[in-house]
Amino acid sequence: MELVFSVGDEIQTPYGPAIVRHLFTKTVKIELLSGVMKGQQILLDCEKSASIIKILKKKPSETTTPLQKTEVPAEKKRPPLSQKRCVDALRFGLVPMENISELTLGYGEIKEWAMSTFPHQNQDRPLVHHIIGPFGEGKSHTLSIIRHLALQEGYLVSRVEVDGKQVTLSKPDTFLFSLFSTFEGKDLPKNMPLIETYRKAIRKGFNGPYVAQPGDLDRIHLMYNLIRLLDRYEYLDEQGYLIDEVLTCNEDITATEVKAILIDETKDRIPQKDIVLFPIIGREVKKRPNEFVEALVGTSLVGKLAGYKGLIVTIDECEVDESISTSIELQRKTDVFDALIAYFSGQSKYVSAPIALYFASVPTQSENDDEYYQIDSLVSESLGQYYTVPPFEGWNHDNEDQMSLVNKIHEIYKESYQCDGVRQDNLIRDLDTLMQGPETYDSGGIRYFMKRLIGLLDSTYGPPHQTT
Repeated sequence: MELVFSVGDEIQTPYGPAIVRHLFTKTVKIELLSGVMKGQQILLDCEKSASIIKILKKKPSETTTPLQKTEVPAEKKRPPLSQKRCVDALRFGLVPMENISELTLGYGEIKEWAMSTFPHQNQDRPLVHHIIGPFGEGKSHTLSIIRHLALQEGYLVSRVEVDGKQVTLSKPDTFLFSLFSTFEGKDLPKNMPLIETYRKAIRKGFNGPYVAQPGDLDRIHLMYNLIRLLDRYEYLDEQGYLIDEVLTCNEDITATEVKAILIDETKDRIPQKDIVLFPIIGREVKKRPNEFVEALVGTSLVGKLAGYKGLIVTIDECEVDESISTSIELQRKTDVFDALIAYFSGQSKYVSAPIALYFASVPTQSENDDEYYQIDSLVSESLGQYYTVPPFEGWNHDNEDQMSLVNKIHEIYKESYQCDGVRQDNLIRDLDTLMQGPETYDSGGIRYFMKRLIGLLDSTYGPPHQTT
């Protein structure tokens, strides 16, 4: 069947309106635009659905004559979008990555600690570290700094926030899917960065790493070989997204379904027997903990072959897992921790890889907290480190670091909304009044302060100015 629509077109499908992401001989990959499945990407059989597919909107032609650039008077130019994004983030007590070094109290101390924890500073051995601090005092912010520094140092980085439901170590496959959805590295594209990491290693001429224990199915090695095969025969650009679904543990499509599509799409040049593909996390529950370790180790080793220093993973909100998990989930999570402890202690047969895990959690209130015991065991066995987030002691205009932070935020705010006229000393006086007395830190110390500061700037300058 000849497809009458193109990538980027909006079409009506049996599942509702969607946008076309990839075209194939008999199938099309779409992203749903509304309904309960909004944002999900699925494969559609064009031959079976042809009678009910119609084009809603064509993608604008790329050959359209470009609009003439109109010079905007200097006094009306839009301020940098990054400044506005920064202010919007600060409203929630958050700091964007691009502003993290200038808008962090004690940045130098955190940087010094973080740099000392990276694998390349520790003979490239695998490590586990633990960041501890009360809610709202900067644990997540500290993890952001670690990722920021790791990217600068040439690491691959990935992050995950535990929710105790889908994102939990008791479910290694969905945990990895969430983790790999944030995967990034220098010079990697936003779309399918993990596939591109493999391609970088392959095009440097390296053979794939052996990851699995002797006698076990080496899923990472087989995946590497398949990606290399598809790249050699120039199928990777077109079919790479299918491999990416398996590599990132996406539940929307199975490895068996992907294999069938690949066999059909590549049958003109690649023998069926050469298409060897297995899910990264298999169905056998007892083997999943080791397969989880293999996925992390394999990604780090492939990254090393691609020219990166290794893999940095941050895991936030760890305490949530303990409060929500059922007894079965707790046992499965324990099994994963046992596999991790075996690896990071050097007791497993897996090869050592430059990988570091950073767990973040609030201080424990119980002596029988299994979560803390398991994390502590990982830190101890890997010879890792602890970092206790220093609490925010409250606003003090005699503190030079705090004053510098307020001045920087004030300047960013003025540039973002193109407003001025408030003297700095008046702002500090109002801030003193606002922050005096026993505050109720409803969302933590430093986060609370950031939110109150932006609120003060809003009330001082009036409603945020519209920029045109």
